[in-house]
Amino acid sequence: MSLKVSVIVPVYNTSIYLKQCLESLISQTLKEIEIICINDGSTDNSLSILETYKNRDSRIKIINQQNKGQSSARNSGIEAAQGEYIAFLDSDDYVKNDFLEKLYKNAKNFDSDISMCSIEISDENTGKNYSHSPYLSLDIFDKSFENKCFLPSETFDFLFRICVVPWNKIYKRDFLNKNNLKFVENLNFEDNVFFIDAYTSAHRISIVKEELVIYRQNSQTSYSSAVKKHDKKKLDFFKIFELEEKILKQKNIYHQLKEYFEFTKLNSLKDWYDKITDIEVKKEYEKIFDTIYPHIKYIKKLLPIFEFVQYIKLKSLLKNHTIVFWGANKYLENFIKKFNLKNNNILAVIDKSPTKQNTKIFDYKVVSPKQVEELEPDYIVPTVLNIHAFENIIKKEINITDEKIKKIFTGKFFNKIR
Repeated sequence: MSLKVSVIVPVYNTSIYLKQCLESLISQTLKEIEIICINDGSTDNSLSILETYKNRDSRIKIINQQNKGQSSARNSGIEAAQGEYIAFLDSDDYVKNDFLEKLYKNAKNFDSDISMCSIEISDENTGKNYSHSPYLSLDIFDKSFENKCFLPSETFDFLFRICVVPWNKIYKRDFLNKNNLKFVENLNFEDNVFFIDAYTSAHRISIVKEELVIYRQNSQTSYSSAVKKHDKKKLDFFKIFELEEKILKQKNIYHQLKEYFEFTKLNSLKDWYDKITDIEVKKEYEKIFDTIYPHIKYIKKLLPIFEFVQYIKLKSLLKNHTIVFWGANKYLENFIKKFNLKNNNILAVIDKSPTKQNTKIFDYKVVSPKQVEELEPDYIVPTVLNIHAFENIIKKEINITDEKIKKIFTGKFFNKIR
């Protein structure tokens, strides 16, 4: 039997969830699979459950190792995998029975290096399942990305908002091996680095806009729960961003993504800082931050200061000029709400997504790029994060001359700060 997919399942003390995870895998409609379970030094009865299921289904293989962490377990699975494609699943989550079949067919149809799907949430606290999480869904990909394969560069304007987890994706095994793609070990938030490295290495990516994986939120036995409980582990984010920047520079795409990357980095560091409760760890976090950003300091006030500077510049611009915003996103919505931004010189919000057009962000109508010519604004103010991708998009979406673009494309201050 030719193996189509190898599913890699790291297991560490997840006995209360493990049976549901394994049942969901052995029930897959795609039968030509192997299920590689890496027992990462479990001290509960997880190993006993694995052995019981192995006796039931010969497709299950068990690798025992001392506790080395989730990254090491996944890497052990990659080395042992024999399938044409590789999938990952955390042992406290589970999948729908057509998860592998739909992703595999999609990947084969487009000869994809990576194929990915949306994620459903199962909340342990409420006992309810939820759909359409902004981050875990594929809503960030508009209809133009469906039923085709695409390049990473086509998504650079929203790259750092794509869900980084490995378990809503399948990867061509030859692609992983050729690019020596492994998970960084002995660090938390390792998914971020693996995603950036794998995604930007791919030549063909495709999506399945269906929720095929069920993510167990608020699980008490997952690897990730340790990060939530132990503040010290949050310091790893500094190293993670160093590794991501190194990858982007090695691939000669850092210059295209620099502003977007730096904003994402600052935003994430601020977010995790706010979640730290241990005073001593907070102080250590501040010291590391001040070393990296000696010209900024005061991480507590970081984003409010940036937003205020943006508001002052925008307010000055609006005294004598008409503008349109480009990008109907949450950032713009929060910005307008925060500063109660009402001005007749704001003509509209431009967005290329058909699902957003003809809606409103407060008083401002969202319209298509084609209407820029009719509105004739003095300035286009981008609220998208990647300024380089924006320049390419505006040339592609608006049928006007380069000279005219230079006259109206001047609202860069949103991105200079971000």
